Amino acid sequence: MTRVGDAVYQLAYIIAGVAIGCASIIVIVQVFVRYFLGFSFSWGDELTRYFMIWGTFVGASCAFRKAMLAGITIGINKLPPEVRSVVGIITNLIGLVFLLIVIYFAMKQIFSPFVLMQKSPAMRLPMYIPYFSIPFGFTLMVFFVLEQIIGGVLQLGGRRQ
Repeated sequence: MTRVGDAVYQLAYIIAGVAIGCASIIVIVQVFVRYFLGFSFSWGDELTRYFMIWGTFVGASCAFRKAMLAGITIGINKLPPEVRSVVGIITNLIGLVFLLIVIYFAMKQIFSPFVLMQKSPAMRLPMYIPYFSIPFGFTLMVFFVLEQIIGGVLQLGGRRQ
């Protein structure tokens, strides 16, 4: 599972990096064109926003896998290791339920007739493309949560990953 998890993480890391990198390049080009050439592209701000959204949700899944998201561990760190592992598994199961609920409602929203017919103002891009970043990023998080749950269960059972 770790090799697959590493490959999924690397792919997500690349997607997030490319999205944030593209957004940065577009912003730099927009500033240059606006201030030095006297005009701006109508699609620049919109495309930047969509790249930032994709980078945020995919990047959050990468941060989750590396345990870089904010958490309150003051009480958990004082527990014995076995109890800490059980609490970690329970916490991940609760998180898994939350992620699945978000994915469900995000997909329900994306496949609503209103969103399927909606186009972005400047680029005329179907709006399900930027909206799909939410279930995509959260699905990556589900994968990484399952990876942590399996690792925790194996650790409790005395087996290594």
